[in-house]
Amino acid sequence: MKSISSKMTVAILVMGLTLTLAVYVLQSRLVATEFNRLEETQAVANTNRVLQRFDILLETIDFTVYDWSAWSDTYQFAEDRNQGYIDSNLYPATFENYGTDVVAFVDLDLNVLWARVFDFSPGAPQMDLTDAHLDDLLQHIADFVPRISPDVPMDERYHSGLFQLNEMPVMFSMRPIVQSSSIGVANGYLLLGTTINPTLVEAFSWQVSVDFEIGPLVSHAALTENAGFLIERPNRELLVASEPYLSGHEGGFIVTTYLPRDITLSGAQTLQQVITAFVLVCLLAALVTWWVLRRHLVTPLQSLTSEIQQITSTGNYAKQSTLQSNDEIGQLAGNFNNLLRTVDKKHQELSELNTKLNKEHARLISTQQELQRANFELKSLSEKDALTGLYNRLALDRKLEWDWAILGRAGAPLSILLIDIDLFKQYNDHYGHQAGDDCLRRVAIAMESVALRDSDMVARYGGEEFIVLLPNTAKDAAIKLANRLLQVIKDEAIEHQHSPIEKILTVSIGVASAVPQKDHSVKSLVDAADKALYRAKENGRGRVENGSTV
Repeated sequence: MKSISSKMTVAILVMGLTLTLAVYVLQSRLVATEFNRLEETQAVANTNRVLQRFDILLETIDFTVYDWSAWSDTYQFAEDRNQGYIDSNLYPATFENYGTDVVAFVDLDLNVLWARVFDFSPGAPQMDLTDAHLDDLLQHIADFVPRISPDVPMDERYHSGLFQLNEMPVMFSMRPIVQSSSIGVANGYLLLGTTINPTLVEAFSWQVSVDFEIGPLVSHAALTENAGFLIERPNRELLVASEPYLSGHEGGFIVTTYLPRDITLSGAQTLQQVITAFVLVCLLAALVTWWVLRRHLVTPLQSLTSEIQQITSTGNYAKQSTLQSNDEIGQLAGNFNNLLRTVDKKHQELSELNTKLNKEHARLISTQQELQRANFELKSLSEKDALTGLYNRLALDRKLEWDWAILGRAGAPLSILLIDIDLFKQYNDHYGHQAGDDCLRRVAIAMESVALRDSDMVARYGGEEFIVLLPNTAKDAAIKLANRLLQVIKDEAIEHQHSPIEKILTVSIGVASAVPQKDHSVKSLVDAADKALYRAKENGRGRVENGSTV
């Protein structure tokens, strides 16, 4: 018969080996597989971010084409080719600001009204490549015209995608030229495009924080045959993911991303350390457990067993056990029933305590919900101006910083209108502070009626000054909105007898626009608007002045 000591030793060794084997199997079968899955998920997400960035570029190009093609000035230019339109709008800086280097205005017979192919390479002089590529560009336009259906609504009459020019893929959008009202027939076509060159790829790579490259432009059919997301692991340190980017009938290109295998490398290193530490801890725990059990359990049991065998063999039942023990071995029989009674009593006490804890927990949850509601209401109040109901300076500063960062990464413009009520002190002095408060509220309502997009913000800047924040809005559109706001406030016809300008209340507006850059802060944009507002006051008030683009 095997002793308890030998059985205990074997059990501890088997337990240690089993745990070590289990950890190894989990690491090789589950953890490593999970790391690979996480890498693939991260690769899919990063590749999708690259594809989404190209989608944003195409949406931006199409938005610009839509804005220009449905403009009465462009329509008039397509009819009479007036030089004033060219001088006012068609200069290289405009298209460089839009990130557009391929531009073509043609009439319905595909005769060129005005066309340019630019090279805006950074650090190099601007180059006009029109003569070298105009014929190729016109051939592409001729191919695109039949794909713009005249049977769909005007907003859906366009064609966009990719084509090859100068051995580089060009992302483009093309629309008919119509009146601003979109009523009537078209009298030409407008195409805008952006060359996807290494400089643009490098900029996108920085914006999405993913190292990638694009393949050559191939046909839609070729890409469709090989469609799908592919992952390769050329070595332990690098993961390569590729996916087709399809755009339009002309096809697309393969986007290949290069991602470091940080998850697997760091995970494998950590797991090796954990397994080593686990084995050492298990070994130490086994030795300590063996020693403790032998000293406090095996040895007393062996002594008790020896005495029981001696008493049984001699038949001397009067002989007492000489074992002196204050632990469970010496008190097991006498204390077992007492232990059961104690356990039952403790169970009842724990049940009562658990009931009390559940009630207290429910009360705490209710209190926490009330605090959350109160915090939400407090946050809402902290961002609103009590008098006008507009956003206050705190909310404005937060959104300014947020829009500056987001639009900077997207390369999109940010515009602000800085508005000041003309001669408001005289208004307050003549009509009283109550009328002045009513006036501020009416002006606030007028401004909110003009800034209608969800992304726009109207905020009280201080006193009688307000700011309208217009993300993703270029300078011309901001000026147009400012003039509209100027007229809306005049149409309110708020009486102001002491105004030397008119006998109604007017405002002065300073406009400033910028594409956020790393080396500028949002303060520079506000300062530009403030200077423009100052000029509006100096030039007679009740007008709009445009600040220099930051």
